Amino acid sequence: MLTSHEIFVGQFMTNSERRSVYKQIKDLVKKAQTVAQKELEQRRQRLQAKLELEDKLYQEEFAENVKSQRDRRDKEFLQEMNIKRELEDCYEIREALTHRDKLQVKEAQLEQITEKQRAVIRQRQTDEYWRKVCDTHARHYEKQLEKEQRLLKNIQAHKGRGFDEQIALHQRERELELERKRQEAEELAKHLHELRLEKCRLRVPPKMQIYRKELLDVIAEKKAKREGEECDRIQEHRKLMREIASEQQDHSAALVRRKRAVYKANIEYIDYACRLHKLEEDAQAARYARIDDLRHVDICTKSNLALELKQKAELAKLYYAELRRQMCEEYERRLPKSKAELLAEQRKVREELDHQLAENARLQAEEEEKYSKQLELMADDRDFCKRVAEQYIADQKDHLPTHPNWLIYQCPNKNFAVKCVSSEVQGLSKSEVKLEREDACIEPGGGFARSPNEFSNYSYLSPLKHGPNADQKLRNATLCMPRESVVVLR
Repeated sequence: MLTSHEIFVGQFMTNSERRSVYKQIKDLVKKAQTVAQKELEQRRQRLQAKLELEDKLYQEEFAENVKSQRDRRDKEFLQEMNIKRELEDCYEIREALTHRDKLQVKEAQLEQITEKQRAVIRQRQTDEYWRKVCDTHARHYEKQLEKEQRLLKNIQAHKGRGFDEQIALHQRERELELERKRQEAEELAKHLHELRLEKCRLRVPPKMQIYRKELLDVIAEKKAKREGEECDRIQEHRKLMREIASEQQDHSAALVRRKRAVYKANIEYIDYACRLHKLEEDAQAARYARIDDLRHVDICTKSNLALELKQKAELAKLYYAELRRQMCEEYERRLPKSKAELLAEQRKVREELDHQLAENARLQAEEEEKYSKQLELMADDRDFCKRVAEQYIADQKDHLPTHPNWLIYQCPNKNFAVKCVSSEVQGLSKSEVKLEREDACIEPGGGFARSPNEFSNYSYLSPLKHGPNADQKLRNATLCMPRESVVVLR
């Protein structure tokens, strides 16, 4: 007896003979991947469905918000329009608004007038301030100029006194030096004289010669030293004079530059003040021009509104009068009428219709007479007929345009139209051509015209069915007929 494990092992070995273990493992892995992919796909579909649902809810909410916002705006706009219409329709409100506008305009004009007065006062104050500033600057400039001139004079005087003192000092020093030199020269001459005397008297000893030589060297050295000091003093004096002249020239140039700078600064300040004043004037002029333009626009707008209101009032009066008239007529029509009034109205209508029929008959007679004359002219004038025929042939027309008078039911005169000669009797004379009846009329189609009673569709309304205003004539004629005849005609 085999156990279950042995049976499973046997089946496994049997199956493994037909396909390998690798194939089984591959199938298992593929199956696991397929299951995982299906689970992922299902999860993806669920997430996509959730996203679509959320998107749909968001779109619905957004559409609802947009719709509510649009409805709210429309509602506010309608409320504003209703309020505006009520304000425009109400006379008291319009009067109040007009009164308020008038008060505002008056206040604005008063404010403009006050502002103009204030501007004039400010301009005067500004002009006065700038005048004072200019006067102050002028006085300050004069004081500064006087101070500089006084300082220059003091400097020149001080320099002049210093120069004089230095010259006097140098002169005294020079005199002293000359006096000292003169004394030294006298002493030297005296010593030389003594030396000459001694030389003449006796022979000078060597020590004396050495002493004399040293003394002469000392004298020459002192003389050279004094001459060098004198040259140095002269050079220092010249250098000092040059420095003083240079300082004086620099001071003069600096003073000139300072004056020019002050003058230039004053000119620039004056130009700046003028430009500022001009800019203020231009701005003020622009403001005044703008105020005038706005006032003109306001006046034009108010005049246009007043004219429009006046026109609307006139139209409203006309509409009201027309509406009252129509209402009165409607009310009168709805009121019950008596038999006498109805008969009077019918009699009046009948008289008007009789008058209209007589007028129509007269107009028809005039038109028929005019048309008969035209037809007689065309029948007698062969040249006119030839020209008309040539014109129709040139225009390539093989028919004539329709005309309401071509169908003739009765002839007012016996010689309505003359029949054209046929091709069989063209060689005969006019006297040989005889008509079968002397009082017969010829139709445009070539046949004889019949009397009115010979037509099956003839009635006394037939003349009214053709010609100008035929519909109106027929309508007026049928209105005058009794009810029985109208029913039969219908």
